[in-house]
Amino acid sequence: MASRCQAAFFQCLSAGGVVLLALLAAFLAWPALWIDFPDGLYRYIRFITRHSNVPVLYFGTLYKGDSIPPWHYPWLYTVLALPPLPVLLILSRAVRKAWNRCSGKTHHPSPVDPLLWMGFLTPLLVSSLPFAPKYDEVRLLLPAYGPMFLLAAQELAWWFGCFEEAVKARVRFPYRRLILLGVTVLILLPSIRIYPFNLVYFSPLIGGVSGAREKGFDLEYLGVSMHLLNPTLQKVAREGDVLLLAGCNALVYETGPEGWPPIPPGLFPVDFKMLREISFEKRSVFAILSSRYGDLGPEAHLVLDKLPALATVAFNGERLFSLHRITPEFVQQLPGELLKQQQQQISEPSQSL
Repeated sequence: MASRCQAAFFQCLSAGGVVLLALLAAFLAWPALWIDFPDGLYRYIRFITRHSNVPVLYFGTLYKGDSIPPWHYPWLYTVLALPPLPVLLILSRAVRKAWNRCSGKTHHPSPVDPLLWMGFLTPLLVSSLPFAPKYDEVRLLLPAYGPMFLLAAQELAWWFGCFEEAVKARVRFPYRRLILLGVTVLILLPSIRIYPFNLVYFSPLIGGVSGAREKGFDLEYLGVSMHLLNPTLQKVAREGDVLLLAGCNALVYETGPEGWPPIPPGLFPVDFKMLREISFEKRSVFAILSSRYGDLGPEAHLVLDKLPALATVAFNGERLFSLHRITPEFVQQLPGELLKQQQQQISEPSQSL
């Protein structure tokens, strides 16, 4: 039994080597690295090794700069950010394959399986390393998506084969295929129901989007649904106005494939950190705040508390993006409000003591 487990280990190790060689080959074949060689390669290496980590909000704790999320962050987030059924299928395959390997029941092991497992596990293992840059939300999972769902599909096919073998004498072929179709729809249903907010999915294991927000996770960060604010922007903004962005990705300037309207022409997008530097002379100032709370500072939270939203993008009652009009009075009162917040934070611990 020990020899079989050892053989399985070395097979996975060999597959891991193939995966790493494939990654190295893809890296070396990247045209951008050879345009200005070797300076281009040096610049890329400096960027990878010196750029700051993306802030990660994990169970209410903000990991930013020198603070590093715990090693289990990639693994637990993978479970919480995917529908339960594919996760169960992958766990089922892992347990079943490990049992078969160690008990000697597998006579013709598939050469594809170790490659898929290493393709799935390598991004998570690398992300678990203390010195590896941490990325929040779906960016962490993208490299592992393909192998993960191929493994889930293989396990579903195996279980359905067992089911067919057990009921083929009683259930006719067309009805067996209908059952398979029903299970497939169940797997796809979470993605279908959440459209177009696909990047905001959280498993029922954590209570969905609302549970994730309560337990201290970021929600939307890529700005995929931010364009839903553009119709309101077209009504209230004009050329020369300023749009502050907090925790958001790039704006959609052109009409997208789904037919959303672009932002008004002549609107100037600026980082929200420039809030106090913006002149209000002959212009209006607006702000779009995301639900990437790890990127929202005290000023952004005051906007959410004090200024009503002109428009909001929400999913299941949770705010994803909101559009606010910034007034000169708000900016003038900002230092006093921030000081008041600091005094409250200082007094709260002393009161608890």
